[in-house]
Amino acid sequence: MRQTILIFSAIAVSLLILLNLRKLSILSAEGDEELWTTVFGAAFIIIGIGLSRFLFPQKSRLKSDEIPDPEAELKKLRITQREFEVLKLVAEGHSNQEISSALFISESTVKTHVSNVMMKLDARRRTQAVQKAKELKIL
Repeated sequence: MRQTILIFSAIAVSLLILLNLRKLSILSAEGDEELWTTVFGAAFIIIGIGLSRFLFPQKSRLKSDEIPDPEAELKKLRITQREFEVLKLVAEGHSNQEISSALFISESTVKTHVSNVMMKLDARRRTQAVQKAKELKIL
């Protein structure tokens, strides 16, 4: 954070110096206001693009052979097909009672499946389990 603040401060100071030098007519003759406005605008754009690429590098894209396989990830986490069905319904925002009605199982079985999925995904809440599943490209 400090580094970012220092970088932006240095840029602001250097641009203020350039503007003051322009006022003293060291850098330009009278009547070149449009030229210097264009130069400063271009400088801001170039600096902004450079800083954005430096401070926020793009994530590398997955190659075609690195595309995650949801089935393999489910097997690795040892999540059963029924637990996965329950997880999908949880991700859609359904309550335990709605899930039990949709899958024709008891509400306590739904609670057990949700608990197992949360344990396997190392999550403390249902929303955290859904978030981790999305990060693992299961959902």
